[in-house]
Amino acid sequence: MANKVLSERIAEVGPLLALGISWGLCIAMGVGGGIVLDGWLNSSPYGILIGFLVGIAAASDQTLKIIRQVENRAKIEKGKVE
Repeated sequence: MANKVLSERIAEVGPLLALGISWGLCIAMGVGGGIVLDGWLNSSPYGILIGFLVGIAAASDQTLKIIRQVENRAKIEKGKVE
């Protein structure tokens, strides 16, 4: 019984962990790409700023996808309960 409750709690926290990881990775990859772009085009600080904004946009997109997944999972579980 305790293992079932624990696994349910972990399943609830999973999307939150995914949000944190995706935000960090998206922003890091965007800024990293901006640094490479700055070195390539000698356009410092504009590449980093553009990369940061692209990272924010990608992270926002991932957030919406995760929210939709959680909503769909909740609808499925609600349908099973009723």
